[in-house]
Amino acid sequence: MKTILCTTPIRPYPTTFPPIGSLSILNYLRKNGVDGVEFYNIDGNRPEFDEAVAHIGNARPDVLGISAVVSTAYGYTRDLIREVKAISPDTLVVVGGGLAASAEILLRRAGADICVLGEGEKVMLNLVRRAETTHDVAAFRDIPGLMILDEDGALVNTGYETPLGKDEIYDIDWQDLERSSDIGLFIFDAFDEKGNPWLWFAGDERMHQPHRKGKKIASLPGAKGCVARCTFCHRWDKGIRYIPPNLIAERLEYLIETYNVGFVSIADENFGTDKKWLKEFCETIKRYDILWQVAGMRVNCVDKERLQMMHDAGCATIAMGIESGSARMLQVMEKKVKIENNYDAVTLAQEVGIAVVPELILGMPGECPSTVRETAAFAAYALTLGPDRSPLGLSINYAQALPGTPLYEYGRRTGICGTDLESEEEYLVKVSDTNAANFLLSLNYTNYPDFIRMSWRRQILTHVAAAYMKKFGREHYYKVLMADPNIQPLLKRKKAFGENPVVDRGLDLKRDPSLSDTDEEDLALPGLLELIVKGRFGLLVLMHPRFFDAFRFLIPMHMLVTMVRQQGVGEVARDIIAKLKPSGRKFRFDYKSLRKIVADDVPALPTDSAEMMPLRQGR
Repeated sequence: MKTILCTTPIRPYPTTFPPIGSLSILNYLRKNGVDGVEFYNIDGNRPEFDEAVAHIGNARPDVLGISAVVSTAYGYTRDLIREVKAISPDTLVVVGGGLAASAEILLRRAGADICVLGEGEKVMLNLVRRAETTHDVAAFRDIPGLMILDEDGALVNTGYETPLGKDEIYDIDWQDLERSSDIGLFIFDAFDEKGNPWLWFAGDERMHQPHRKGKKIASLPGAKGCVARCTFCHRWDKGIRYIPPNLIAERLEYLIETYNVGFVSIADENFGTDKKWLKEFCETIKRYDILWQVAGMRVNCVDKERLQMMHDAGCATIAMGIESGSARMLQVMEKKVKIENNYDAVTLAQEVGIAVVPELILGMPGECPSTVRETAAFAAYALTLGPDRSPLGLSINYAQALPGTPLYEYGRRTGICGTDLESEEEYLVKVSDTNAANFLLSLNYTNYPDFIRMSWRRQILTHVAAAYMKKFGREHYYKVLMADPNIQPLLKRKKAFGENPVVDRGLDLKRDPSLSDTDEEDLALPGLLELIVKGRFGLLVLMHPRFFDAFRFLIPMHMLVTMVRQQGVGEVARDIIAKLKPSGRKFRFDYKSLRKIVADDVPALPTDSAEMMPLRQGR
């Protein structure tokens, strides 16, 4: 019997995070006696679509398991299913991952045979064993963790499988990844060819200790799940399971010995909630003298004792899901934290020497200019705590509705994401292969027209830059920007443009590949007149942030002009008329959890099925 497990592209570029879900299922199947399983890493290898179809079609697997971790994989997944079915109609096509929250669309419109609900290891083992004797989908209805269509085309939800034990979570064999992919995508040098450190660790002086030269970076999870239920976030898991620190140590030792790893990203959504576990983890990892960063930590899990313990054990950076600087928006997001927690977290981290990357989400229902100003004020505070911080050291994404979240249900019930399967599918196609940072592809859940909503990100960046320049001076502001390794490839040559060293981090400026080997002292940016003549507004704003922060109305005006050029006067005018009515600007619901708004204030759609309800509500 032949089984193929494959990944799908979820962004325009391969991710550096290993396909750990697929690898875990592969190893679980192997350990339980299932042979003949191939791992095909489409996301990492990026074959042409026809090549991927031919590879799977030629193999004619009995089972094709497609790991679609987020809804941005829908377009590729649908097309792959249809093409594979055309070549090998007897192949049982199974879709798992976050996209399976759209099980009805996958089954009825994309042509999948089975969707896996929740954690996949046990479910796939039972499914593959059953497929040894039958491919009749109706014969799988006694296996928990599935959504199928019965003989009459009715949805059947078989519930959820029991979760893995904490010592079984993310049990992978790195050799599977090395055999199937370029391991250099996932375990890579901590320093570039010029000696610049990877951004996660660039601010930590320990990065430059001699014994760290030549070391590599890898990702290693410490837990699975989250204690929170943010209204924009989809998850299959209930609660959180922490991997025992001694088991993490075994996995870390393998990476150190096999790949010369000296830097680790702890790839958790909710690191360190359990203080007892955190203490044991820090004591364990400290023995290896590595530097590490945390990919996700809640602000209400932070105190000075924990942070100092983490720093002493090698923690250099924490990405914190701040999400908003507005108490009102935190209520809508159901963050269950206070604004003071946000401010205290970044302050304490600065005191102990850990860099914090605030992660922000804009454009949730209820977002408005005043909530954006509150967020801008927080971001300015966080990024001016010390001259060692970068004024661009934050992540800002626009809200993107994922199936299985209150945000998606709000979008469906208000008609933004579609009110039937056909229009829902159109939404999933629209967001396929996109990044949430791309505001041009985001949908508008606010009561403000797009030209205003789309100016908010730049307004926040401008306010932060202005505050940084005011506090630390123009010369230092320019110096910090010039030293950022992500910014250097965007610069121009002095001899062409003069001596003014400022840069816009990707707002308008295009990378010039010819500058890759240019010395830093030879780089600069054009002057004011040239920026105006060439229409480089984004760069102009960051060169003069205090002016544009004072006259912030110029930013949405520029966005208005840009959108008119792109979309035409008619479409932009219709959007403005619909949103700028006095009755349209006010958020018509109380500022409370979006989950409660969906449950209490927005009527359900009459076509919704009971079988899909657990998926729509999330866990």
